[in-house]
Amino acid sequence: MKHIGLAVSAFGLSSLISLANAGDMGAEPLNKTGLFLGVGGGYNQIEIKTKTLGVLNAQDGFPPLGLYTGESNYSKTKEAFAPEAKIGYFSHFANSNLLWGLEFLYQYSGVKIKTTRDKLGSGAAIQLADPTQNVTDFLSMNPVKTRVHTEFMLPVFLGYSLANSFLYAGVGPAVFQLKRTVGRINDESSGLFIGNAAGFSNSEWIWGGAARAGIAYYLNPSWFLNLNYSYSFTGNTHLNNRKLFTPAINTGLNSGSIAFNTRQRLNAQTISLSINKVFSL
Repeated sequence: MKHIGLAVSAFGLSSLISLANAGDMGAEPLNKTGLFLGVGGGYNQIEIKTKTLGVLNAQDGFPPLGLYTGESNYSKTKEAFAPEAKIGYFSHFANSNLLWGLEFLYQYSGVKIKTTRDKLGSGAAIQLADPTQNVTDFLSMNPVKTRVHTEFMLPVFLGYSLANSFLYAGVGPAVFQLKRTVGRINDESSGLFIGNAAGFSNSEWIWGGAARAGIAYYLNPSWFLNLNYSYSFTGNTHLNNRKLFTPAINTGLNSGSIAFNTRQRLNAQTISLSINKVFSL
């Protein structure tokens, strides 16, 4: 799907550039500016990198007791079709082919990235160690899931107007809505048995940044097609969860807590095509 999406996008971009160059040869300008509304969609690729630190505080029960720590890392990429809608404004500078504008873009991703227990060492398990006791334990998390629901972008752009098209590039803030879920936590295979603990889930909005570049081709003075590429990202986000546990069977620890500190960052790339209506102001 990745190669097909890139091939289709490359063909669309080359076609629009050819139309733009053809339209620049003696054609009357079609470029109407003002408020615009657009709908479309495209190929969306999301990469998520996660680092999870686990801390087991063994407080009572079968020894050895104490603090056990460990970490797990994983990185995964997934692609999907992402519909989008946008509203914006653009205008030419006085007596110039240069233009400026801004757009508010909504994109629904719905991408789900999941790491399951059968991929140990890739985000679904943490090996915990207590160096003072020279013992280790092994926690499994089944499964680890991150879902990217929506993304909003607000880029400000500069462009250059041709006879019936324009090129542009811009940057601005972005915000993502994420839901992160860890399934049931268990420790059923080691000698230091802590039993099972319920999973947890968190939803939040995460700020980041975005860059966009593209080309627009006018079908008539009020309608234009827009092909663009965007790259958006977040910084490291932190998520803390703490769970108390009581063993299911009395052969290990009697009480204690498990804490998780998760650091996560996201990168998204999109190639999309939209149709837009311009309204003069």
